[in-house]
Amino acid sequence: MAMATRAEFGDAHGAQSVDSDGIASPRDDAEVEEEEEEPRLKYQRLGGSLPDLLSSPTQAASCLAVSDKLLVLGTRAGTVHLLDVKGYQVKRLQKHEASVVDVCCDRKGEYVASCAADGSVWVQSLYTDESARFEYNGPLSAIALDPEYASKASRRFVVGGEAGKLWMNNRGWLGTRDTVLHHGEGPVQNIEWCGNFIAWANNVGVKVFDSSTSQRVGFVDLPDNSLHPELYRPQIVWNTPNTLIVAWPHAVKVAKLRTVNDRLAPGGGSVLRPSGIQVALEIAASFTTDYHIAGVAPFEKDYLLLAHVAGQQGTGSERPEIRIVSSLNWEISSDALPIRGYEHNVASDYQLASWQPSQSWATDDKGHVLNGQASKTRGLYTAENEQESLYFIVSPKDIVQARKTDVEDNIAWLVSHEKFAEALRMAEEAGERIRKSTIDSTWDLYLQSFLESEDYEGAAKMCSRLLGDNAAAWERCVFEFAHRRKLPILVPYVPTEQPKLRSGVYEMVLKSLIARPEQHKTLLFCIQSWPKSTYSQAEITYVLEEEIQQEERDSIELKGALAELYMLMGMKEKVFYLFLELKRTQVFDFVEQNGLYSLAAKNVKPLFSVDANKAMKWLVDHASELPPSEVVPQMSEKSASVDAQRTLLQYLHKLYQTGLAAAAEFADLQVRLYAEFDREHLMPFLVGSHHYHLDTALKTCKHFRCVRENVYILNRMGNPEAALSMILNHIEDEMSIEDALEFVKEQRDRGLWEFLIEHSLQSPTLVSQLLDHVGGVEAVDPLQLLERIPPGMHIPHLRDKVIRIIADYRTQLTLCSGASQVLRRDCVALSARYLTQAQVGMHVGARYFQEEAVTFLHCNMKCSICLGPLCKKDVVIFFCTHGYHSDCLSEFTSSGEHSASQKACIVCNATMGRSR
Repeated sequence: MAMATRAEFGDAHGAQSVDSDGIASPRDDAEVEEEEEEPRLKYQRLGGSLPDLLSSPTQAASCLAVSDKLLVLGTRAGTVHLLDVKGYQVKRLQKHEASVVDVCCDRKGEYVASCAADGSVWVQSLYTDESARFEYNGPLSAIALDPEYASKASRRFVVGGEAGKLWMNNRGWLGTRDTVLHHGEGPVQNIEWCGNFIAWANNVGVKVFDSSTSQRVGFVDLPDNSLHPELYRPQIVWNTPNTLIVAWPHAVKVAKLRTVNDRLAPGGGSVLRPSGIQVALEIAASFTTDYHIAGVAPFEKDYLLLAHVAGQQGTGSERPEIRIVSSLNWEISSDALPIRGYEHNVASDYQLASWQPSQSWATDDKGHVLNGQASKTRGLYTAENEQESLYFIVSPKDIVQARKTDVEDNIAWLVSHEKFAEALRMAEEAGERIRKSTIDSTWDLYLQSFLESEDYEGAAKMCSRLLGDNAAAWERCVFEFAHRRKLPILVPYVPTEQPKLRSGVYEMVLKSLIARPEQHKTLLFCIQSWPKSTYSQAEITYVLEEEIQQEERDSIELKGALAELYMLMGMKEKVFYLFLELKRTQVFDFVEQNGLYSLAAKNVKPLFSVDANKAMKWLVDHASELPPSEVVPQMSEKSASVDAQRTLLQYLHKLYQTGLAAAAEFADLQVRLYAEFDREHLMPFLVGSHHYHLDTALKTCKHFRCVRENVYILNRMGNPEAALSMILNHIEDEMSIEDALEFVKEQRDRGLWEFLIEHSLQSPTLVSQLLDHVGGVEAVDPLQLLERIPPGMHIPHLRDKVIRIIADYRTQLTLCSGASQVLRRDCVALSARYLTQAQVGMHVGARYFQEEAVTFLHCNMKCSICLGPLCKKDVVIFFCTHGYHSDCLSEFTSSGEHSASQKACIVCNATMGRSR
């Protein structure tokens, strides 16, 4: 079959037609610009043997019948050809002497019948040698085989001709005989047999005959505006066993058979069967057209018409058109067909033959349709076109096949009109109903549309949304972006799992990113996020190392990517040094996770250069793995900067604060660093630590003129005189007389007081300051100090100082007296409280008294009221050794409450009262 492109067979709708060269041209009768609609049909010109069969002027096609196995073609030369669906000749049947006017097949496609203008009829078997020839008087125009011809012995067929008679040929015991079913209403122009019903057309209209009852069922009358019926052959098509479609040149009527109980209005008909069931024929729909109808066929719920439009005088005919209309005559689509030789054809030269799955109705022995189902046989009815109607447009020199467009056709049309999104959405919905190559080609064209418009971001997003797990499509996409040097835009969308592409694709992506400095961040992202199994780490590592060596500037991203690759390859030492070079704080976690403490101990300074604060805390927290003995030497080099020494001091200080003794061996160094950089913490360290050497610390403090610290060390070394002397020598700058007095008071040494006084008497200022603070000091008598002042020494404000000393002395005496009185009152109050508490009795239960106080019971204590033993009941005992039964004590007291009698012993109170 010669394939015809959609451009050749009228993808044009409405105001468009397509010429044989595939060029769209506006129709003369509609120059209105409209949006092109999606086609409903696709067309193929039959090829194979057909072009050769119709090449001769006398071998023009005159009629065509379609079975579910073969095509039966009659020609004007009287020949009947059997063709397959592609147009190749399968068999040539007996030849008529005149032009073949009609051909038909039985339901099973085993027998073919043909009639000619010379009155001859041939009925031939396709699979046996059986054939029969019949002769009738006068030209014939139509023939129809019984649908069950192959399975019935009657071998019935119906034939009609110009004489106006309708004959039924029937085989009986005595041979074949013809029965006239109808006559007298003009030539029989067309016949269609379905089940038990035979429909034929003449000059009056269309009659329907029930072969099972031999009665006419009804008729469809001729339209009022019909042209000369003898000149134009009406078209008859059984849509279903109960629905008949009739088309005249400018009108269409649809009639339905149904069971009724009343007769219909004129224009229909009914018949009462012997069984009592009344079958009626009624008009269900009708409409007229302004064009010549050369053929009709059902199309889903609508109708497909073969329209012929006569051209202007002298210009020939227009191209025939396939129009799909609704029952209300609304035109749904229209395709102009480039039929070969259409300029010379008239309406009667065309025929529309159709094959519907519902046409192959299986019937029982009585001719009744079984379940209304089509019989599925091999041939046109295959898995490829199951439930798909076929239409054949027949002209003298050409036959074109039409069929409803499928999903792939719809997708192709959308793609051709650059509606890629709709096409892909339709492809997704179709699923396995379409070929994978269709989806791939649609995607490729869609991608190209984005790329040609330079919308690379849109193309990348589209790939991510539509490609799914199609690895081959992803690879094509990657190569296309790489070719256009836009690969970085696609990188974030490239899948690494589901689907997983070939490793070479991922390596190509990474290498392209390495070569472009502006994409090094993207490279780092890929290496960090892509699974290590997607590419060869060794190869990418080699390329990276070479690129870093040739790179003029220091690329942090490249080194970061290299570090990630080293990590994937287990090269931990190289990762560590790259992290140090890149100053990545994750180096601390990396060392901890991989136990690289020995490596870290050798690179303390670089660790501090990464993040000093974090390195400080990390070294202190891991002092057991990184001992100060390895850390301090690196930081205390002679060439160390001031900042390095300050950092070392902070490290040692934090170790000291944690209480670790690991840095004890560096105590002297710590003293020096404190003295030089952090005087504030020197004294607390000298006081709290015992690991430094006193003589070394003394030298350090003298070197850095740390007077107070010197005083503390001298005193700690057992030389308080030297310490006091240093205080006195620095009273004018760093120390004060208060410091000297405080120091002497702490020592509690009269010798130091004497030393302080002797030293102070040498200076009027010191004597004046000493007199200000000597009041209230027990070890110093102010009077003696005044007496020892050298004669003639001028003491500023001596009179005021003496008065203050005397006042302080008096104040001291007053305070001592007041304190003595308060003390006495407190003693008396506390004694009274003690006595009161001692007089309160103690309640003891009988159980406890028996178990715990056995020794006490040997004293033969008795109740002081009833004189009974105390070992039987609950008792109240006082510290005066008197005891009472609880109940005796309750009865003795007026209130009967234990608490009142327990505050004092009754006997002792009575004795005290008499004594008073």
